Amino acid sequence: MSTKDFDEQLPVVQIGSIEINTTDFTSDPTPDDLPVLPTRNLVLFPGVTIPISLTRDNSLKVAKAAFERRIPIGIVCQVDSEEEKPTIIRGLHRYGVVADVYQVIELPDGSQTALVHGRERFRVLGKGDGQTMSEADLSVRVKLMEDTAPTNEEEFNLTIASITEIASEVSQKAPHGDMSFSKVMNSIKIMFQD
Repeated sequence: MSTKDFDEQLPVVQIGSIEINTTDFTSDPTPDDLPVLPTRNLVLFPGVTIPISLTRDNSLKVAKAAFERRIPIGIVCQVDSEEEKPTIIRGLHRYGVVADVYQVIELPDGSQTALVHGRERFRVLGKGDGQTMSEADLSVRVKLMEDTAPTNEEEFNLTIASITEIASEVSQKAPHGDMSFSKVMNSIKIMFQD
């Protein structure tokens, strides 16, 4: 199946347009008390904007409060995706991403999703005091991490090419030929070629 055929078979649901003024999202994160929205099997990267399904009541409360007050939150993948109420010590991975909630959207089926934008990585140091956002079940103390540019550009480009090649091979062997994964990998390859 070609990529074009795959695209034509996907149902498209238009839910309107969203206007986002990114200058509204300039608050600094609170490293001693960062509210957390835990995710199941989802990792956010800095600079990436994605929708996150809000399937738990607390996740919806945190996302709405963050959006309304323009408070940055932490997006952290939980260790066990089946866990309903993960804890900071054993339930969350040690690294996450500070994120802005650009919008909370109710979809046609009644489910909720948040459009989030990753800012910067952090390392979880321990439990926060929960004062920044009372709606959040989880709050953490974090160390913000700076990204560094590669010191050896040639080695970096070879590593990216190798990862892209391996990922493409994996996606081609996936059941039903996961063409969306291939598209993402190709866009990453193009991004690093520029």
